[in-house]
Amino acid sequence: MVFYELHILLSRRVGRAELQQLLQQQQQIIAKHHGSLLEVRDLGFRETAFRIKKARESPAYFGRVVAIAFGAKPTAVAELDAALQATGGVLRHTTQKLRYRSNFLTYNCYKHRPELPARQPTMAEKERQTESERASKRDCAPATPPSRVCSSGGQGPCQLLSNKPICTASCGQLE
Repeated sequence: MVFYELHILLSRRVGRAELQQLLQQQQQIIAKHHGSLLEVRDLGFRETAFRIKKARESPAYFGRVVAIAFGAKPTAVAELDAALQATGGVLRHTTQKLRYRSNFLTYNCYKHRPELPARQPTMAEKERQTESERASKRDCAPATPPSRVCSSGGQGPCQLLSNKPICTASCGQLE
């Protein structure tokens, strides 16, 4: 099984029902060639770099892009291309063979190589980590500063910050 990514540029006149029908047709062709559909992503409307002229459609400056990631035998690609060329609402399409981890759609779906074990930190990295942990413990300040109560009956507690009492209530006086 080879993995591919198919990008389809659809006309703005293609509705949701026609899009679902097109995707079902593509899925049937992929299943016929012993494949599986990995992911379908609707990338929304995009502008084109130039005007696209199609015989059945008016000139288009933008279209709806749909990305399909699938795995199938290589014979499926020719049949998918023929089916897309015969479909009226398709302005452009391209099929690309995927390389290992080269695509955002199937990054986690397919891993044909075993994962390498995690790299162990070197002795110098371990020493730097322990030094930074020790330094962070030394530099820690107390979590909450000491507080005082207002003498004039203010609602909030007054705090002692940097050896200067600061009243958080409106009175401004400390006990």
